[in-house]
Amino acid sequence: MGLAWQKRSMARALETIIPGAGRQRLLQLSQRTSAPQTVPGTLAGRPRNFDETNDSLDEYKWPVRPRRCPVIGKPYTMLDIPHFRPSLRKSLLDWSSMNMLAAAVDHGVYVMSGNFELNADDSKFLFHDTCTAVKFSNSGRKIAIGRSSSLTSVYRIGSNKFCCEFKCAATNHSFSCQPQCYAWSNDDRYLVIGCSGGYLEVINVPAGVKKNIVEASVSDIVTVSFSPKDRYVACGGREAAVRIFTWPDLTPFMEIGYLSPVRAMAWHPWESSILCIGGGQGDGSLSIWNIQRQMSLGYRAIKFDGCVDTVLWNKVTGEMAVNWFVRDHADPDNYYAAMPVYASFDNVTDAIIPSLKKTRIPYAAWNPDGTQIACQARDSVFIHGFLDNKEKRRLEERKRLPRSRVLNSELLSSHSMR
Repeated sequence: MGLAWQKRSMARALETIIPGAGRQRLLQLSQRTSAPQTVPGTLAGRPRNFDETNDSLDEYKWPVRPRRCPVIGKPYTMLDIPHFRPSLRKSLLDWSSMNMLAAAVDHGVYVMSGNFELNADDSKFLFHDTCTAVKFSNSGRKIAIGRSSSLTSVYRIGSNKFCCEFKCAATNHSFSCQPQCYAWSNDDRYLVIGCSGGYLEVINVPAGVKKNIVEASVSDIVTVSFSPKDRYVACGGREAAVRIFTWPDLTPFMEIGYLSPVRAMAWHPWESSILCIGGGQGDGSLSIWNIQRQMSLGYRAIKFDGCVDTVLWNKVTGEMAVNWFVRDHADPDNYYAAMPVYASFDNVTDAIIPSLKKTRIPYAAWNPDGTQIACQARDSVFIHGFLDNKEKRRLEERKRLPRSRVLNSELLSSHSMR
């Protein structure tokens, strides 16, 4: 009964701050870009031709296998991480494929078991300088740690054995830069570093050598990620633009401009060319792009003053969790986080209700099998359940069906939260 009341309360709250969060039409499709490397004009809150309605086009639906009903309730685990403070950088919290959770706090990185046992064999890496970023390799066997002294240190998990260390190419900057974010290639051979000087550096980790460096921005890069099949590398930062590069040569491929810095973007786990981008402060929009075709697929505007802190696509269901930070500039003390879960932009299937009032959720991460989600608020990390065992088994069975059959049946169904 309590959970049902919470769902109704969250539905009302979403409708208040996100008008039309139920089933109203929320998207418009923009046409394919004419230039091979740029998007016409600047997105700046919406595509240039956003007001041009084409009723012959259906609203975009991304591939999804939604859960049958909302299951997210109160967090079942809370981790206290004193002095864990948010910043514009995205890479301060990570959850590995080996079920280890890492948090960068001041002069150290703390690594703990994702099972959260009291007697777990946790470990920590301590340094004389401040830790600026942390990222597990895809295998979960290595961890990259950024430091304010311009260093990136790579260690083996378990043995804590030192692998290699790199310093940002100081000759390219007039100041001492810092690693801000990381992305590992799918085979864990290469590590891409985004730094505060606006450069992307490519490191061959097994060989211990730098492979490439390109200037990707005129200011900080705060988020970087590989597409699922390593065809593209996307980065965003304080320059208020998302830039796409081809891999492995890092040739500029596409640019999408915004009004404010972008720190939230995510690739669809099944469709290697589909990228969702969340707008920064004063924008707060969501846009979905087919990067290979350089085409806008869908757009979601908001009617409140906020920014997107996190976009997360679940690898099992294809549902998308979006975390907005909402602030009332007329009343600075009135701010909060809203985190709905979408099967499409007109279909809210669930919502994470923040455990703390007047809070922000700057970081969130899935556990290895996509059944739990970690949300950081203030100096705590809250763990929520996303998939129960019964629903997970059902979706795993559906995975074995022909893909076209799964998608067709799911797209015809509706699971809106009332």
